[in-house]
Amino acid sequence: MRKLSEKTNAPKLKPKSASRCVCLASALFCKKVDELLRTELRNLKISIDKEKLRRVAKKKGRKGRKGKKGRRGRKQKDLTPDRTLISLYEELVLADIIKKVKKTQLSDFLGEYSFLGTTLRQANIEPQPSLSDVRRLLTEYAILPLGKTF
Repeated sequence: MRKLSEKTNAPKLKPKSASRCVCLASALFCKKVDELLRTELRNLKISIDKEKLRRVAKKKGRKGRKGKKGRRGRKQKDLTPDRTLISLYEELVLADIIKKVKKTQLSDFLGEYSFLGTTLRQANIEPQPSLSDVRRLLTEYAILPLGKTF
């Protein structure tokens, strides 16, 4: 073992030459990384082109074929065969997945028409809907279709 006080015959590098070595090493490293990335990009482009050709070939080849009729898969198993619908519902209520909601009237949605919304829409800004907008949309898309007779 050497002692720290002993001198070695190895030449000491000056800071300038050390920085040159680091720059050269990083430049070589960057070149290698660049080459690898370019080859990867080339390979990806080739594989994408092959996929496109396969898709075109499949589309052309399908013209003469007839589709299979009545392709049936396996029936899915019932995961809860021994339980009733009521017991499953009770379990969901106990787990707080299904919650009882308060009864509300449509008149509970108080609010006026947003006159500012039209000016914002003219400036290509989508405004937040007002409560009257919510009431109108609920009436149009939720309540009126329920009363529709066929």
